[in-house]
Amino acid sequence: MINTAHVDITLTSWYQEGKKDGKLEGKLEGKKEGKQEGKQEGKQEGEYTLLMRLITKRFGKLKSALNKKIAQLSIEELEQLADDFLTLNTVDDLNHWLNNKS
Repeated sequence: MINTAHVDITLTSWYQEGKKDGKLEGKLEGKKEGKQEGKQEGKQEGEYTLLMRLITKRFGKLKSALNKKIAQLSIEELEQLADDFLTLNTVDDLNHWLNNKS
């Protein structure tokens, strides 16, 4: 019978292999999540940039308060604003949309 009371399992090869596998799995999962977040941020930036170009062409330069409101929109809200953009005829319409988006 082997006395395991004083064995440091962290020194065993199976422990080291398991630790190595766990680190690799963690790195891969982190990389996957990072890519997904990067894609989402890129999509949001693209939506924002395009909308700001359209808004500026239609209404001219906006007041900073309106710019801030638009910059704080979620990707879903930016997409909804893009869908509704052609129905907005004035800056007041845009402001009304931003204040009543929910």
